[in-house]
Amino acid sequence: MQQWQLAEWPKETEDEMNQEAYEWIRVDSNFEWICRTTMSMPGYMFLSQLQQDKDVVAQLESVQFMANQKEHPLISTILLRTLMDTRYFHGIRTTAAAALVKHAKEGDMAWLGLFHLQKAFQHFFCYEASPIPQPNEFSDRAAYLIKCAIPRTVAKVRDGRGRSPIRARMFLLDKLKFNDNSDNEVPHILPALENTSLMSHSQFSDSHYLSTLMEALAEAMASKPPPGQDLDTDFSFDENDGDDIRFHNACLEELDRYRRTDEWLPSYHNILSRTALNCTRILSSAGVIDNIPSHLIQYSRDGTADELRISAFSNLFEMGLAKNDAVLRWFLFALGTDPSLYFREHAFRLLGRILGSYAIGQPSDSSTAHEQDNLIIEQEDASTETRKADLARRTTVHGALAALKDQVKANEALKHGLWTAITSPVLSLPEMRQLLDICHVLYDPETSMVVKLRYPRYWRCKKVGKGKLHFSTTERVRTQPMPKRVLLPPPPPAAAAAPPLPLPSPSSSSLS
Repeated sequence: MQQWQLAEWPKETEDEMNQEAYEWIRVDSNFEWICRTTMSMPGYMFLSQLQQDKDVVAQLESVQFMANQKEHPLISTILLRTLMDTRYFHGIRTTAAAALVKHAKEGDMAWLGLFHLQKAFQHFFCYEASPIPQPNEFSDRAAYLIKCAIPRTVAKVRDGRGRSPIRARMFLLDKLKFNDNSDNEVPHILPALENTSLMSHSQFSDSHYLSTLMEALAEAMASKPPPGQDLDTDFSFDENDGDDIRFHNACLEELDRYRRTDEWLPSYHNILSRTALNCTRILSSAGVIDNIPSHLIQYSRDGTADELRISAFSNLFEMGLAKNDAVLRWFLFALGTDPSLYFREHAFRLLGRILGSYAIGQPSDSSTAHEQDNLIIEQEDASTETRKADLARRTTVHGALAALKDQVKANEALKHGLWTAITSPVLSLPEMRQLLDICHVLYDPETSMVVKLRYPRYWRCKKVGKGKLHFSTTERVRTQPMPKRVLLPPPPPAAAAAPPLPLPSPSSSSLS
């Protein structure tokens, strides 16, 4: 009991439990009513329901009741025992593990919930009396889910200032650093495959488990500024607690080590590299590391795996680079020219997220309130119309569309990029239709076109000599149309002349 720091019921509560006529009450256990029920029972009745009712839903209701209670050593003990009991469904155990974060508080609780989480992980997955984890063994799926759930919960533990304690970050770093997957063999399930070459190299992959540890460590690190930049330092700390620049760099080096390893020995769908990109975005957004977009852009080049390219573009846009014209043009060019249908499909979804961020926008600085010395100062800079428009874009579709059009009307990079993608010969007809629908939403259609014509000019002719003429235009502009020339029909041909009459001969005249 003392080694695990467990708590027991007070004697008064035990006496009440012995005098109860029933152990627990449950209404509509078969879900026949369309209603919401709320039971007001003492905590020990919910504990009896958790321990004795074999229905998983009843057990979940009990764990949820415990999770909603105020932090207390007894509640933490109940959740720990639920987590340790392998007879429970794994979903009940992971829910109990997630509820322990509420009891990982400083002060009166003295980080009891965090201690119970670490103790449970050490009991199941570490060497005896050592924080070093044993080699992975994923043949038990329930144990694997518990092994992933505990680090995720430890990463959410915070102190009074909202920062992850050093012991939680050291716990995550040790599990990531000393991970061993060398003996994680797949058991011989099919007898036909025994003594064959197919079973000699069968091994469980730890890629998803490592991804969980990396994201948990990044989430814990993002809660605290790096050493040397913490302006809100409590000078009552112990200098030997290990929370210094060396520990900070060791965490970053461990995250980068798995990213480099994935370049030489690719994991399943490059999940380690994708997780490393997510960690980079989380840490840079929190100001823990410098924001260097080139570290992500290098993974968006042609020839990179589709999932990795999509992850790179997604993290770039979540870091606020959707408003960068160069990055936006490169993304739209990739959307219109990439031969992979899988990449183009996910790129269309990412484009929708970009336009959605344009439409909804970020919370206005003028509507925020700042608290200084227990005094709340509200900014009154924004006009009433601005506040109404900001509210409309978040509550109505018409307001969001109006804000979206206003955001993109002057974005020439988006306009030219969309048209370049539409005219690409790589896109299919449905994809072209989607882009045209997007253009229909973003821009007002033009039903007319202004045609510009140059006025004709008068010509000048100059005789050069030797039978040569030089023609050139003058500055005089012809503004009136030339009169239409009417071509006269050709004259009819002249009628043929009548032949002359023959002259009388002399002999005939004398005889007459």
